[in-house]
Amino acid sequence: MPFKLELFPPEIIFIDKQMKDIGVDNIGLSIMREKGSSLCFCIHDVAFPLANILKQEALAIGADAAVHRNCVSGGIEKTDVLLLGNVKDMQNLSIKLKKQSFSSLKTLGDKMKKHINGCLKDEFIIKGPHLKMHLGERACLMGILNVTPDSFYDGGNYTDVEEAVSHALEMVDDGVDIIDVGGESTRPGAKATDEKEEIERVIPVIKGIRKKSNIPISIDTCKSAVAEKAVQVGANMINDVALKLDKKMINIVKKYNVPIIIMHMKGEPRTMNVNPVYNHLIPDILEQMEEYIEILEKNGVDEEKIIVDPGIGFGKKTEDNLVILHRLNAFKVFGKPILVGASRKSFIGKILNNDVEERLRGTLAAITVSRMNGAHILRVHDVKQAKEALKITDAIMREGT
Repeated sequence: MPFKLELFPPEIIFIDKQMKDIGVDNIGLSIMREKGSSLCFCIHDVAFPLANILKQEALAIGADAAVHRNCVSGGIEKTDVLLLGNVKDMQNLSIKLKKQSFSSLKTLGDKMKKHINGCLKDEFIIKGPHLKMHLGERACLMGILNVTPDSFYDGGNYTDVEEAVSHALEMVDDGVDIIDVGGESTRPGAKATDEKEEIERVIPVIKGIRKKSNIPISIDTCKSAVAEKAVQVGANMINDVALKLDKKMINIVKKYNVPIIIMHMKGEPRTMNVNPVYNHLIPDILEQMEEYIEILEKNGVDEEKIIVDPGIGFGKKTEDNLVILHRLNAFKVFGKPILVGASRKSFIGKILNNDVEERLRGTLAAITVSRMNGAHILRVHDVKQAKEALKITDAIMREGT
């Protein structure tokens, strides 16, 4: 497609609550929520003739489109197009576009339909061997367990197996839902870890946790060999920060039927934060993640086993991270659970002018916003404090349903 698509999903919770309070029946509710929920698509870099067609098609069904003031006269070569309407309008518009003779508009219609369906889905069941998790009704907490000497916050704290297992069990007592075990630092500038060394770090820890708890475990790795051994000894899912670097990971996901978390990263850890630049931040990230998802699904991975992570701090400037958290609901378009890992990251330190040990309060603010903007899983270092903050957040959110 010659232009990029960006969706501003509707907020339907308030409308649903009001209609339920009135006593609207379920059939009426499903019809009227589509009429009362506003939706906005932004299509970037559209040639002016196509932009004019989009505007006319939108007006014809009762919606609208904002274009550059010189678009109608042809005084500008390209323009962004902001499509405005309710869910029903946009569904109708997607159908009309699919009947267009221009292939790019047909493709746009297909993608709009898929994105609309995705953004309306907010509850999920993640399944795998010895795993069944319901996501959506409340925040799910993933506790970070880095068994590395060089991670940016807890590096060196849990290199001893007994200490690592003990910390994992503390997180279980504090209410964690998943333990994320990692044996290679992905902080900016981090050196790569040898595969053998990474295996030696994580496998004894996973075995130790599994002997004492049935808590779901994810293996945080970009290496398929590490992931496979971790799954064989009890890990329930794979947290892959660099799917594009190891295509063999797909075979592991299929072979063991485990969920996979795919994260966006611009570049690789050693260079990712060296002046990262995006043409259109959210659409660029969405486009890359859509490629990851298509690769997985085309290779036979169950679409319901994929979790998306926009990759806070991975090849993003401070302002990029803030935009992502503010616009997090844009990632609903995939119709998949969203994970956010903002815990104690450098953008918090830059805003507050403090070091990593003092970033707990900033982290709690970030994860609260993330949850309210659509996150299902929050990856954190401080489980007890995060659990309390998110319990309040979920209580507030429930009052709107």
